[in-house]
Amino acid sequence: CDPEAAERYQNQWLHLLGSYSVPTLTLAQIFHKYYGDRYVDILSVDVEWYDMDVLVSNNRELYRPWFVILETVEYWWNDLWKKLNNIYDIYMKSIWYEIFADTYINTIYKNIH
Repeated sequence: CDPEAAERYQNQWLHLLGSYSVPTLTLAQIFHKYYGDRYVDILSVDVEWYDMDVLVSNNRELYRPWFVILETVEYWWNDLWKKLNNIYDIYMKSIWYEIFADTYINTIYKNIH
């Protein structure tokens, strides 16, 4: 999804075999199309560096899951990783979610609103 990321990976160790375009939808559009007015209990987001884009694309007034699971560890090609809770915790708190559990790789947030 990101030409700059594709170039970085090619410079490190991967080879690009091809590319193509695919249509995308916001999270709110996906909920509307596939869930209608049904309630979503659990949302798990893991879209490799685009998690925040997905989260902010939701209409929280219409679709507010009880639990949101996020991969809060960022991995790099050289097996290094870092925890990203400083980004996600702040955002999730601002939209009325609190940490319910943490597996170190994933953080589970609970709706408190």
